[in-house]
Amino acid sequence: MKMHRSFLPIISITLLMMGSSLSLMAQPADNTPRLTPEQRAQKMAERQKELLNLNDDQYRQVLEINTNHAWKHEEQRKIIRAQREQHRQMAQDIENSRLAELRKVLNDDQYKQLLQQQAANRERLQEHRKAAPARRGGGGRRF
Repeated sequence: MKMHRSFLPIISITLLMMGSSLSLMAQPADNTPRLTPEQRAQKMAERQKELLNLNDDQYRQVLEINTNHAWKHEEQRKIIRAQREQHRQMAQDIENSRLAELRKVLNDDQYKQLLQQQAANRERLQEHRKAAPARRGGGGRRF
C-alpha cells in the first residue's frame, strides 16, 4: 500500500509530539543524572529542528515552547513525588495500626509467625521487582 506524500509530514509531527510527551514522563532506567528542564527542552528542540527542518526563528520559538512545557512537567513531577510520599506514610500508619490491633488478639507465636510471613512476602516482592526491570518502561527514542 502506497502512502500519499502529503500524509508523511502530518504523521511525522504526530509521532514526534507523542514521543516528546512520553520522553518527558519517562524515568531514566540507569543511574544517569536527570537532565534539567532546559536541557530536555533544548535536546528536544534540536531534534525537532533536524527532523522538521526548522529555520532559526522557528527553532527559537519551539525552544521557548519546549522550555515552558518542560518546567510545567517538572512541577508536576514534584507534586506527584510529594503525594506519593504522603500516601506511603498514610499506608504505613494504617499498617502499624492494624498490627497493633492484631497484637492484642494473637498470641506470641501467632504474632511472630505473622511478622515472619510479612517479611517473606516483602522479600519475594523485591526479588520479583529485580527479576523484571524491563516491565518498568524506558527504552525507545526520546525526543
